[in-house]
Amino acid sequence: MILPLAPALVFAAVLGWRLQVNGGQSWRVSALESAAALGAGVIVTSELIGLGEALKPGWISLGWTVAAAGSMVVIWRTWGHDSLAKTRMRRKVDLLRSRSRSPSLEWRGVYLVLFVTGIVAWVSPPTNFDSMTYQFPRVMHWLQQGSTDHYPTSNVRQLSYGPGAVYWQLHLWSLWDGDRAASLVQWFASIGSALALSVWIRRLIPRGSVGLAVLVGLTLPMGILQASSSQTDLQVTAWLLIAVTLMARTKSGKSSSLVFAGVAFGMAVLTKPVAVLVGVPLATLVLWKIYRRSSATNALRAGLVTVVLGLLVCAPHFWRNQTTFGDPLGSSAGTLLEERSIGDLTANATRWALLNVPSMTAWETATDMLKGMGVDVNNPATTYHGLHFSPAHREIVYRLLLPDEDFAAYTPVLILIAILAVIFWRRRVISPGARPWWVAMTIAALLYPTMLQWQCWGNRLLLPLAWFALPLLLVRTGVSSSPIARRVVAIGLLLFTSFTVGFSINRPLVELPPTWRFAGDTLPPYAASRDDRFYLGYNEEAADVAAQFVTLAAERKWRAIGLQVDWNYPEYVLWRALHEAGQGHVQVHHVNTVEGNGLVPLTLKFDGYLHSESSDPPP
Repeated sequence: MILPLAPALVFAAVLGWRLQVNGGQSWRVSALESAAALGAGVIVTSELIGLGEALKPGWISLGWTVAAAGSMVVIWRTWGHDSLAKTRMRRKVDLLRSRSRSPSLEWRGVYLVLFVTGIVAWVSPPTNFDSMTYQFPRVMHWLQQGSTDHYPTSNVRQLSYGPGAVYWQLHLWSLWDGDRAASLVQWFASIGSALALSVWIRRLIPRGSVGLAVLVGLTLPMGILQASSSQTDLQVTAWLLIAVTLMARTKSGKSSSLVFAGVAFGMAVLTKPVAVLVGVPLATLVLWKIYRRSSATNALRAGLVTVVLGLLVCAPHFWRNQTTFGDPLGSSAGTLLEERSIGDLTANATRWALLNVPSMTAWETATDMLKGMGVDVNNPATTYHGLHFSPAHREIVYRLLLPDEDFAAYTPVLILIAILAVIFWRRRVISPGARPWWVAMTIAALLYPTMLQWQCWGNRLLLPLAWFALPLLLVRTGVSSSPIARRVVAIGLLLFTSFTVGFSINRPLVELPPTWRFAGDTLPPYAASRDDRFYLGYNEEAADVAAQFVTLAAERKWRAIGLQVDWNYPEYVLWRALHEAGQGHVQVHHVNTVEGNGLVPLTLKFDGYLHSESSDPPP
């Protein structure tokens, strides 16, 4: 039980080192630097161990054991003798004790939200479609082959999509012998996002409003749902916030924080390349500020450090994609725009905006207007494969209102901001320093419909931008000038959070209303128990077939199973069933694969085959 805590011990050692380097100042910045260092370490060790095809649970656990032992030595040597950092930290603790004021309601709300989402993340296993079809199957294939190399598969998303989050899932699976801690990665990402936001936004708003800004970020509908999920959008948010925060604190372009900023930026892109849509405009703004404060040379140096380190983090995955697909980003899976006429861009921007307008009337009106302009609102070149915008589908439009981690709109927060802007118009916060940031965020918002095809789950991709923009926008409405108003807003946000957590589509605390069954099907309340019903509850047939194959594997002593399945088969159900039945030695390989990924060597004998077909088009 001690070994799974090794990452926490290693983080403590790195944090102690950074505090010493920073002279005991800026503990928040030291924590962000430590997170970037730890993330980079996980990627580097995974790639190095994989070179010898030793990427197995035993070797991974041994690596963490050695790292934990070394961390204890580092902690003892760091804090075992007097130093400037130790003296300053002592003074800070003594100062906090002497003041001993209770935190404001907003900060209490922050701690409450983190506590509740942490509990949900701990008791809930991964349940979403992406986890079942390509995220966790990739983890299992890596462990099976002992490396991060590409492998034959019928689901190219297992190969080409960014694996930034998969490295952590790989290590946590090895340390916990299963997916026990799978959702904690996103929960820690929420902590990292909150910490980075509190540092970045401090110079742009009144100091007393920082707690409210952080609470807004944590209670965004999509954020609160993903904090206990095995999705990856919150991790992209955390790495981007860390990268921009560390870059923004340097004035000359020579700070060591730039090294960690470059690493964090790379991990954001490695997790999801869409991170560049938000990261590039914001990073460019920071470089412009360095140029204005210092010189063009220092700005160029800072830019090179960030770009080079970011590319180094992504290099192994990009190289594998280049080798397999002829493109460092791999298969775009229908996400990039293929046409960019004025009409298409107008239609795409309109459709992206309507993802936060859950109204059938609005969608139908927009359709009529665009068609009147001669625009095809379902143009395959601007629409994700298999989707259509018109006629509007009620299950998509109304799902935007529900607590669904794939669709949830930011509408409640946007409405709250609009109301507060009207009420506190005369008391709104004027911050000249924030204006350049607004320009950068506006550019980022425009890049989404300019670069990406419309997709009904686009609100997930907007999460990083929302974390930057909405807390700052709400505080600037003028609510920050009134302590009473801040408390009222905090209470409102917490009440809405209780609804979001209680009725989460994938992890419901209470039984979902019958009218929501189209979104949640048979998933039971997560408080009931942790059993197979959680795993793809909306596809019980797949779980039943997997159980049958596991039984046959044990009875007939199979050593390999061949998967002849389509792109959306919930493969992880089979892997988990084998693991739970003690049949983890049975290998699973894809056969008759497409996309030029090759075939499994003929020398490998397959005892059983699992077939799957679907009428849905592949992405």
